[in-house]
Amino acid sequence: MSDLKTELVREKKELETLIEKIHTELAGLPAYPGVSLQVRTTDGQPRYYLRKHVGGEIEEEYCSLRRQSALIHDLAQTEYLHKLLSKAESQHALLDRFLKSYELTATAEVLSALNPGRRKLIKPLVPDLSEYLHTWDHYKGNPDFPLPDEDHPFTTEAGENVRSKSEKIIADKYGYLSLPYVYEPSLTLMDRNRPVTVHPDFGVVSRRTLRFYYHEHLGMMDHPDYAAHALRKLQLYMANGIFPGEQLLLTFETSKMPLTDEQLMRMIHHYLL
Repeated sequence: MSDLKTELVREKKELETLIEKIHTELAGLPAYPGVSLQVRTTDGQPRYYLRKHVGGEIEEEYCSLRRQSALIHDLAQTEYLHKLLSKAESQHALLDRFLKSYELTATAEVLSALNPGRRKLIKPLVPDLSEYLHTWDHYKGNPDFPLPDEDHPFTTEAGENVRSKSEKIIADKYGYLSLPYVYEPSLTLMDRNRPVTVHPDFGVVSRRTLRFYYHEHLGMMDHPDYAAHALRKLQLYMANGIFPGEQLLLTFETSKMPLTDEQLMRMIHHYLL
């Protein structure tokens, strides 16, 4: 259930891409107003006819595939694209209406809306939303993991020490948007059959889907050694079943192309809000 809305949003975008592609292809095909293609099978072989509307009457004319191949193919493709467009547009409209009315967290909010005294009497089948957002202690950072100021010189609005200006921007944005997050959580992965502990830059919970994500900000991708290390780390994530766009969020920058608020908000809106 937690991934339902994300999958439907993705499907809606795929339909939008398909609809745009159909319109582009239709624009490149010749138009034959009032003419349609009819196909009949005679002795196991297809025979093609042009159906025309002339003065309120319908006329049919045999069309030779050998002599009028381009016309037959154009009509067949055009009629297929129109049917596909109709189906894609109707599916898109259904998804659009559903997504506008569907709230993934609606069932979790039932408990939250009750009087606290009544809430104490209930054995909930669905956890309270506010409680859920604060019960992911197993994702919290390792308390023994040191955060020396010399390695974390930037201080966030919440008083955390982070490694870079961009990490401060990300942490402050998560805090401003009330997105539950933790800085440098502890994560154990398997590397060549040996456990290794890594610390992703952030762990963050989507308020829309209640799904937990790791977030790595790759901030010096124009430095070859840094880029190589980042790629090795991404390979390690994927070897452990943590894939970009699924449980792993990525942002990037170089010295000439810094992280922008627009880029960060686009990612946040897509996955977390």
